[in-house]
Amino acid sequence: MAKKSKKTTKRSGKASGLGGWRLFHTVLVVLGVLILIVAAIGLYEPLQKWLAPAPPPLQVAPIPRAEARPPAAKVLRAEIEHELERWGVPRAGLRSLPEGTPGYQVAADYPGQARCSDLAVRLSALSPVVRVERDVENGRVMVYWRERTLFQLHFLPPKPSRPGKVRVAIIVDDLGRDLAVAERLLAIKAALTFSILPGEAHAHEVAVRAHRRGREVLIHLPMEPEGFPEVNPGADALLVAQNLQDVRIRYNSYRQRVPYAVGGNNHMGSRYTADRAAMQRILELLHEDGLFFIDSRTTPNSVAMDEARALGLAVAGRDLFLDNEADVAKITAQINKLAKLAQRRGQAIGICHPHPETVTALARVVPQLRRHGIEIVAVSALLEGSGGR
Repeated sequence: MAKKSKKTTKRSGKASGLGGWRLFHTVLVVLGVLILIVAAIGLYEPLQKWLAPAPPPLQVAPIPRAEARPPAAKVLRAEIEHELERWGVPRAGLRSLPEGTPGYQVAADYPGQARCSDLAVRLSALSPVVRVERDVENGRVMVYWRERTLFQLHFLPPKPSRPGKVRVAIIVDDLGRDLAVAERLLAIKAALTFSILPGEAHAHEVAVRAHRRGREVLIHLPMEPEGFPEVNPGADALLVAQNLQDVRIRYNSYRQRVPYAVGGNNHMGSRYTADRAAMQRILELLHEDGLFFIDSRTTPNSVAMDEARALGLAVAGRDLFLDNEADVAKITAQINKLAKLAQRRGQAIGICHPHPETVTALARVVPQLRRHGIEIVAVSALLEGSGGR
């Protein structure tokens, strides 16, 4: 009996051991199923997105380029009004032009080139193809988009000058190369202004002869142009990269080569006159010597007159080039245009060069100007705000 009982005990122990393993196995299966269920739930949405068909590509309307259309009229008008306020023109000084003509009649004097350049920079932020042009003869500033007129500013007509007070200054640039040409110009009985390039062979002699014959002498200051060095203003030109000491050395050499100079104007200089720091350097030296500056306006971006005013330096700007085309008839027409401008404004400044055609035109036209009450004066008589020297 005892042996049987021992066998029974062994079997029951074996059974309980098998039952434990089965329970453990069941628990593992259940946990595995639960894990699979949780994983399936987590992967359902990503799988659904992965298996779903791709959506059609988003259709984005092309953004029009800034220059594809003109700026909105209201925005353009507001920017122009803000710029006019900066010039000191209040809203009360603006009157709309007749219906159909976008623009203002402005109760202010006609602006200089520097102010128009500031307006152009402001409006270029609206569209890079907006441009500002001066119509000096008609007293207008025009705003264009491509070839379309967007806006006009009509300024007050100048006060009529007193009889005998219509004055014109004519500067002859690039002198000093040819003594014979200088003599032909000195033979014209008029107060032409002689602007002499300091690097020319006969610069000193032309300055001496002009002074002895009562003509005003300027230094034709060679300055760095756009396109330098391919466009060359001369071996001793003023360059934007030069410091004050470099500029002083060159300026002093100009003074020695061109005696009797009372002022200067720029030869080329489209880059130099647009650089504020560069212009400050040369204008300070002119100011130290009591000389004035005439801006030849070889670029619409010139800051020369603004910087001269800031220094308290006497200054003026060129109104017309007279001989862009070396043709006697066309030069004559430009001189007459300068005279009409002077009759409207009381004074005007023209610049020309010692071409044979120019000398011929001047010799013919200057006597006629005098007969019409227009006085040819040295340019120092027309300096801004000076009333002459």
